[in-house]
Amino acid sequence: MKKIVIYTALFGNYDVLSSPINLSKDFDYICFTDKPKKIQSPWKVKFIKPIYKPSKMNRMIKINPHLFLKKYEISIYLDSNVFLISNPKKLIKNYLNKKDIAAPLHRYRKDFKEEINAIESYSRLRPTVGKKLRKIYKYEINNVKINWLTENRLLVRRHNKKKIIRLMNSWWKEYLKGTT
Repeated sequence: MKKIVIYTALFGNYDVLSSPINLSKDFDYICFTDKPKKIQSPWKVKFIKPIYKPSKMNRMIKINPHLFLKKYEISIYLDSNVFLISNPKKLIKNYLNKKDIAAPLHRYRKDFKEEINAIESYSRLRPTVGKKLRKIYKYEINNVKINWLTENRLLVRRHNKKKIIRLMNSWWKEYLKGTT
């Protein structure tokens, strides 16, 4: 049994699936989708009947690998349009050395305040929800000085660790509070 999986999610007609460049027989490659006939090798297709609209289905799979990939110890999540050009073994070695989760820093924004402004400008939050989230996160926005933000197109995780499951469950609950 392989203990490491590279996975993605592709629902609706949202994106085009990219294939990893550095293929390795040491990994399984899984694509969760509602369109199994469009998926090419090396991806192993896992058909899922959508219970949400496509973007939310993608996030459900992305955020909750512990629900879908129980037999694996480590997962590398890629947005379906992301090309993995790095060697996956190096990603794991370099970023999970003493950690259980890793993601690249955001290329354009540095904190939550900038992120919520960007999300609102892209109309991904209903205005009332944006206002509600600003109220909920008022303390964090004004007082927590974290000068970094991750861009979650790539996530490397030991997804079955209890603390990571708790983190992902919290992330999912936060996601459900207001994104469309």
